[in-house]
Amino acid sequence: MKDQYNDLYAIQTIPPALNTASVTGSGVDLKGYESATVVVNVGDYTSYKHVCALYESDDDSTYTDVDDADILGTEPTISGVDNTQYQFGYIGEKRYVKLNTTGTGSGTGVYFGAVVVRGKKRHNAGQ
Repeated sequence: MKDQYNDLYAIQTIPPALNTASVTGSGVDLKGYESATVVVNVGDYTSYKHVCALYESDDDSTYTDVDDADILGTEPTISGVDNTQYQFGYIGEKRYVKLNTTGTGSGTGVYFGAVVVRGKKRHNAGQ
């Protein structure tokens, strides 16, 4: 069966916006799902750079940086490329994740947003 509609559920962690400073994403609850992929969509870029880092938590309150061993692919640096998309996976054991960025530079900023796509829903996981 080609259906992914009933197995994938995207939750926004960073709303699409013009970002000129560091950004702290919202926590995304992974309860009931076996996998997570972070997707960062970038629009117009000027001279501002954002280094992305994924954070994890047991309680959606105290977050720590995810170990590199729990990342599939690479956390991106948004720099120099207009209208692109990045993605990487999370294989850690924590219930919550969120994407944060550290912004540096000058200019009018970067348009971007990010979602966490939860997948492999457990039986009766709910959304």
